[in-house]
Amino acid sequence: MKIRKNIAALARVVAADMSGHTSADLKPLWMAANTFDFDLDTPIFRIIELDRLKADVIANQFSLKNAHPDSWNDKYENPFLKLTAMLDGEEVYIEPLLNDFYASCWTKNPDENMQNWKSFSYKNRSVRIQTTLRKILDRLMCTDCEAYSLRYFAGAVDYVEQTELEQHRLNVAGDANLIMDSQGQALALSVMLVRTFYSTEQEVRVLYSHRPNKWTDNHVSIRGKHCYHTFDWNSCVDEVICGPYMDTKDVSDFKEFLGVAGHNWPVRRTEFSLDEM
Repeated sequence: MKIRKNIAALARVVAADMSGHTSADLKPLWMAANTFDFDLDTPIFRIIELDRLKADVIANQFSLKNAHPDSWNDKYENPFLKLTAMLDGEEVYIEPLLNDFYASCWTKNPDENMQNWKSFSYKNRSVRIQTTLRKILDRLMCTDCEAYSLRYFAGAVDYVEQTELEQHRLNVAGDANLIMDSQGQALALSVMLVRTFYSTEQEVRVLYSHRPNKWTDNHVSIRGKHCYHTFDWNSCVDEVICGPYMDTKDVSDFKEFLGVAGHNWPVRRTEFSLDEM
């Protein structure tokens, strides 16, 4: 199992830090170092229920969900969460290291399809939004937050066969050091392991590791399995496609909502219809 990536990018961060660069200078370097197997500027897409998106825009927040088997009804989600593992000759519980990860799930697939509208809209009014990881991470990462470089990660999920995933679990149970490093990257990468059963989703994840401090007290709210992180939606979304469960009035009302909120996002209707679903 690969537990470290972006070694060269991490070296650039270290070099810049030693040269006396400011936190603002280091931030884009950390964005690159903490993004795995995906370009920061490549478009990503997400189908989200309209009411959820509007709630986030109104509250200036970005919603994530706890990376837990119960969250997506997949016992292999966050696959090492419940492990007891050996660490330097002693038994340790892995859960305290992994239970604070929250995820926002996107796709790199630029093509709409009827099945995804049906699956991810839950047959409710929904939209498909387009943005990039750079825009998301730039708004989530705040240099005022202590150790922000250890809290935010993103990238393409690593699809593996179930048998391989089970072998990884055995390996980690034998040596917890396999998912530990000083930057928290190995832990984040372990949360990005997903069974190939879901590979058609072509998933890209944004991860946030919540460790409370004075900054998070004012900028992050945890309610149940959900995490709400302060977020500036201004100029973040490159396009919105209104889904087949929205009628003409829904689309018009949504455009009006965006105008009142001060967002000039390009909006169009999907070419798919309910008759095709």
